[in-house]
Amino acid sequence: MRRVALAIAVLVVLAGSPSGIAPPDLGSDVARGDSHSSPEPIRVPNGSLPVDPDALYADVTTTLEVDAAPPRAIHLERNDHMEIHREPMPSFFRLVGIERPPSATRTATALGYVEGPSTVHLNEELLDDEAQARSTLVHEYVHVVQLRTDAFERVRAGVSAPNTTDGTIVRRAVLEGAAVTVETQYWERRDGDGPSPATEMTRSYRSTTGARQWIFAPYHYGHAYVQTRTDSPEAVERLYESPPRTSEELLHGLSPGSEPLPPLSVSVDAADWEVQKTDRAGELFVRVALDTELSAERAATAATGWGTDSRVTLSNGDDRAYVWALRWDDPANATEFQAGFEAYLDERATSGDGVWHADGAAYRTTRVDEETVAVLLGNESFVDGVTVEGTNGSVVASA
Repeated sequence: MRRVALAIAVLVVLAGSPSGIAPPDLGSDVARGDSHSSPEPIRVPNGSLPVDPDALYADVTTTLEVDAAPPRAIHLERNDHMEIHREPMPSFFRLVGIERPPSATRTATALGYVEGPSTVHLNEELLDDEAQARSTLVHEYVHVVQLRTDAFERVRAGVSAPNTTDGTIVRRAVLEGAAVTVETQYWERRDGDGPSPATEMTRSYRSTTGARQWIFAPYHYGHAYVQTRTDSPEAVERLYESPPRTSEELLHGLSPGSEPLPPLSVSVDAADWEVQKTDRAGELFVRVALDTELSAERAATAATGWGTDSRVTLSNGDDRAYVWALRWDDPANATEFQAGFEAYLDERATSGDGVWHADGAAYRTTRVDEETVAVLLGNESFVDGVTVEGTNGSVVASA
């Protein structure tokens, strides 16, 4: 099918939106901005589509059992205008292997994305494949409906710490999982030839690592969560109201709030180093990072049992260092993680005297208490000199 050929041609192609829906956090007034009384036909100002955009949007809203205004326009874009992540990944991501291949100028290329509820952008490579164009447009129409019905805001309100790395990937997973679910159901009903959109997304996630796997993760795990927690496309409305709180609940198909976060605080007292930010990475981040060097099974096992984590970013001029504390459900899971992370470091870096070194950065792990492990990484002098002590719920680093 054309879908497979296109994916190979551009290395990685997302079935639907790129990393988050562009832009990822539109305000509710924008989402409700257009009246949906007597809507005008959807315009395609720079070309034509192989499908009827108005009839297709009506089908999507009927499937979702919602009344939401259609987009005003669909713009066709050149393939090179649909690139994702041309800039490098954040430094902490790169330190743990969540980065694009060195030879790549982008992380992926999108088939489509929404720019607010009024505008959809489609990759013009879709125009000679009616089935692929229809499937992608269904996916993007779900995002239009999400924007029109305040799904973004509702999901944000239900996720724990929504602006952290963990909270952000959970929000994306719920929104993208719903879109993949509806896209797949429509494909099964209308086309049904070859692998489904959900199957292709799973293959894409499993066949790559690093930044590309991180991009595919919310589509793959979001669809799996929607399938586990709902019985029909229209039932995804319930997930917007009560999404998983963390990526742990997302990964394991757990009820929202069923795995409350245990207490964990991290403080750093380091001369010449300034605290820049704190973050929670989450179980999914741990799994994707470990998967860059370990087998998928070993990475998943080492990440399972995550209770919570807290990462402190420190700066000293242009230098960066990180204190990343992870609390686990029990001592056995903490031991499993530490052993897995050190095996991961053995593959990624050169070890000596309990410290690993790679590309000018250092890595070290330390057991703070029975359930808590600290990972120290970044600037070599900081990692070599910092001491860590504390309890399961309180970690103190000094340098």
